[in-house]
Amino acid sequence: MKHQIRLGLLLATLALCLGLAACNTGTDAQPTPTRGPDYSDPVSQAGSGSITANGVLLPARQVTLSFGVGGFVASVPVEAGEIVQAGQTLATLDDADLQHAVTEAEIELESAQVRLAQLQTQATP
Repeated sequence: MKHQIRLGLLLATLALCLGLAACNTGTDAQPTPTRGPDYSDPVSQAGSGSITANGVLLPARQVTLSFGVGGFVASVPVEAGEIVQAGQTLATLDDADLQHAVTEAEIELESAQVRLAQLQTQATP
């Protein structure tokens, strides 16, 4: 009986270890660049002093962007592949819904301020 319990605990521990090992996402591993089939070695053109090469141009950096709020994109003033500067606007959202919400909030604020003034006048002896 004790032997079966020990064996069961050993198997459960082994299963737990294997399960945890399978959950490893491997975030420490960096992808290794590989040459794809669309790359070819440069071929020199005799006499012209230039080099012709086929390949794929990859960006030095790529960043995923997101807005703090949801909405529809109103404009994208840059083109794909265009060089941009830090702080440059890359896209703007249609802010009509946000402007409407601000207007409603301002109206509610004014209404609350009027109500507060009325209550303060009634409470003053």
